[in-house]
Amino acid sequence: MKIAQYLLMLTLLHDASISNAQNNLVLNGGFEDRGKMDCLHCNLLYGKYPALVHYWDNQGWGCTLCDKEYKQNSDELEGPFCPFEQMSPRSGDCMIALEYHGNTNGKHGGASRLCARTTQSLQVGQLFEISFWLYIRRDPKEDPDWAKHIGIVLSPQKISLNSFVREVQNVPALKIDTVIYDQWYQVKWRVRPLCNSNFLMIGLFGDDNWPAVLNAPVAFYYVDDVMLVELPSESIKPD
Repeated sequence: MKIAQYLLMLTLLHDASISNAQNNLVLNGGFEDRGKMDCLHCNLLYGKYPALVHYWDNQGWGCTLCDKEYKQNSDELEGPFCPFEQMSPRSGDCMIALEYHGNTNGKHGGASRLCARTTQSLQVGQLFEISFWLYIRRDPKEDPDWAKHIGIVLSPQKISLNSFVREVQNVPALKIDTVIYDQWYQVKWRVRPLCNSNFLMIGLFGDDNWPAVLNAPVAFYYVDDVMLVELPSESIKPD
């Protein structure tokens, strides 16, 4: 079965103030519920990730948990993953660092992806709001277009986009419409699914013109406080 046959087609809806949002339909949206962290990257491979970041999956690669309480081991390599000297989680002690590699094996861009099962099925025709807080780090040498492709996908089944999990894929996704560097800001979508959905994926998604092969440094962005709530239909104002 091809991915395109079961990915959701989503409809963006007019923005409006919401006074009676219901409970979050993704668990551990702030990533504070976590297991023991023995090293910065030892839980990122081979299906170990949900034992570290409870209720979330990284599809086998990336999505570093940045925990202010974790003390890095002396034998761990210093890296740019969790720059606490420059920025902190939007709330609490934890955030997730996702990556984009502008040149992977000389052919494809590479990106990490974060996935969660929703606590209830998102039914056809119902109205939902999906949001998270986003921090995009600027690097003057990076691909100037990469951050425009941060977004979300809803799907009926848990999907694996490719056996090479780092590869950026061209799939139906809702992408951010505003890129702001070096500060936290909230991104938000209001959607009505056209088929029942059970999974939310956050990541970087391509199109027919992107990614190109670029010799660019690794780019990082950070996610915190993910929310998915069902909304009453009357809360949306007509255009």
